[in-house]
Amino acid sequence: DGIQPLLSAWTRTIFDFGETAWREYQSAAWYVDRLKREGFSVEEGSGGMPTAFCAHWTNGAGPTIGMYAEYDAVPGNCQDAVTVRQPRPGLGAEAGGHTDPHSGLGIA
Repeated sequence: DGIQPLLSAWTRTIFDFGETAWREYQSAAWYVDRLKREGFSVEEGSGGMPTAFCAHWTNGAGPTIGMYAEYDAVPGNCQDAVTVRQPRPGLGAEAGGHTDPHSGLGIA
């Protein structure tokens, strides 16, 4: 419960970037920085993609767990975090935005 406010703030950060596929430069940089601060080693530009990365962390012998994060926005779905149709401040409705909670997958 103590980390919930941070998780919400981090999710909102990625939500507000609203970067569409192959253009998630701010989002990728944010994740790389966050992972490094949490003690992960991070390979940037994985697979020759500038917005891709691979993070690794270990606490000794044991199982290996792989995770996948998807955080690209959908073009034409710019929406502020309000209950009425309203683009994020300073943007038009056709800008990139998140139409479902998949932007939170990276936070998990």
